[in-house]
Amino acid sequence: MRAMVTGVSRGIGRAICLQLAKDSMARGEETHIVACGTGKSQDVHNVVAELQAMGVKAQVVLGDLTDAEAPARMVDEALQFAGGRLITALVSFNLGVELGQLAIIVLLVPLVGLLFRWVEERKGVIVVSALVAHTALHWLTDRAELLGRYEVNWTAVALWTALAASALAAVWLGLAKARRPAAGLAPDSQT
Repeated sequence: MRAMVTGVSRGIGRAICLQLAKDSMARGEETHIVACGTGKSQDVHNVVAELQAMGVKAQVVLGDLTDAEAPARMVDEALQFAGGRLITALVSFNLGVELGQLAIIVLLVPLVGLLFRWVEERKGVIVVSALVAHTALHWLTDRAELLGRYEVNWTAVALWTALAASALAAVWLGLAKARRPAAGLAPDSQT
């Protein structure tokens, strides 16, 4: 198994590296993991040391993704270490996701068109909305189960939630103030 994982210094990226290594080792596969990071801390190197202690062939590739040339250099270094099958895996994964999305659109657009031929538009919208909400519920519960495996910094979540709510409130108040007529001016009278 060959993999290139970004953001491995901590959190989900680190957990992905360790889980990929465990799964691959359990299947008895030779494992190559390229751990990508910015190099701003020692954490990326610590993750690679953990992987190497498990018997995984691991390498650090550092780069700042805000630099236009860094991604190409990072992929080149990863390919030198992990081999050409890495790029095949990256392309086929992304291609599979894109083809899956296109297939859903190609199937659902005609079905929705047929639905609106036989059903009143308002009722059709309600049915489609219910189906989307039902699918979203299953998607959300599946993702919640997966994310539940990771540590969550609830202080940061609360801080970002409060910040987002404050920003939305400021926008709402600004829009409400812009809609009100200026104080002291009489409303336009009709003659």
